[in-house]
Amino acid sequence: MLVVGLVSLALAAQPSPPPDETAPPRAAVNVLELGAIADGQTDCAPAIQKAIDRVSESGGDVIIPAAEKPYLIRSGLTISADGVSILGDGATIRFADNAMNGEIVDCIRVLGTPGDPVEHATIRGLTIDANYWAQPGSYDPRGIDSDYATGLVVQSVTITNAFVGLTFGRGVSDSEAVECLITRWYDDAFNASGDGFSGSCHDIRFTRCTAKDSPDERAGGRPGARNNAWAIEDGAHDITIDSCTVQDCGGNGFAVRNHASDDAVATTAVRFVNCRADNVAGNAFFVFGRTFPNTIESIALDRCTSDSACVFSKDIRGLTITASKFPGTVTIGPVDNGQIRGSEIGWLRVWSTDVGVPNEPGGYRTSITFDHCTINHPASVFGNRNFVRFIDE
Repeated sequence: MLVVGLVSLALAAQPSPPPDETAPPRAAVNVLELGAIADGQTDCAPAIQKAIDRVSESGGDVIIPAAEKPYLIRSGLTISADGVSILGDGATIRFADNAMNGEIVDCIRVLGTPGDPVEHATIRGLTIDANYWAQPGSYDPRGIDSDYATGLVVQSVTITNAFVGLTFGRGVSDSEAVECLITRWYDDAFNASGDGFSGSCHDIRFTRCTAKDSPDERAGGRPGARNNAWAIEDGAHDITIDSCTVQDCGGNGFAVRNHASDDAVATTAVRFVNCRADNVAGNAFFVFGRTFPNTIESIALDRCTSDSACVFSKDIRGLTITASKFPGTVTIGPVDNGQIRGSEIGWLRVWSTDVGVPNEPGGYRTSITFDHCTINHPASVFGNRNFVRFIDE
């Protein structure tokens, strides 16, 4: 025992090996050195893209310095290599008027391939003005879009005037948006989508992000009608929305849905933790199923709240709501295995009906339990009340 102790002490006393000083320093390119000018007039896309390409061989940082005026771009920017970071604290890039020429052009796209996804790209600190309403004929461009990427981090980024703000799309995994802000969007602000392929977008996290200030045109906002502040859809799996906020917008707040399809598409394992939606024109939380095998499965809300209506309806397979507060109207059902625990609801409407034929593929009998919940007004149950349980003690 004494010998072992002395050996251990001797090993602990040895100095740790010095760092590998032969490793090359991480490349960093300042876009000003390549001709970018933050004057709101010069097309800076070629210079910024050249900087991205220059660090793409071994990874590195593209520095977009802070400036009072925006860096104008007339074409989109693409990251297609591993380890590339765009660092733009205090800087704004703005898409020029009429520059999309009626096409779909994303401001920044992170684009890999199925066999070679982009790894560990970062976009941090930048403000992106997508200028969508000055792009006649263009439909569905994004502020930031990503396909076939892993370990992507979008942090402290502001996106405004986009058709869709930020999308984690097909082939994206283990990626996150942290402390991002999206305002004045046309369709959706934040989006995670499998593009119709179950599980092709998975393990995505939104943390302390905000979508706000995007009312519909009829409410004094920009032209058109909003869709969703958050859209989790079309085969996305294992999505966490943590401590995120929706405020003052048209359309729905936090939405989980699939586009209409007869294909087998499952959006599953979506968790909302400590999320809040206020002054939303549509539904604060909108979870809306389709017809088997197009399914919404395993949805969880924990400590969420809103002053707007909420809908959890039309064939949801697994719904848990815990310690949440919804003083407005909440519509639930049909649901297979709904567990509502310790939550407060103002007006409750429950649809308690069979979906398909129970015990046959895709069919089930509604089962919803309200466990120690406060329902401020008498609940309305449509269908068979025996499928709905209220536990008070």
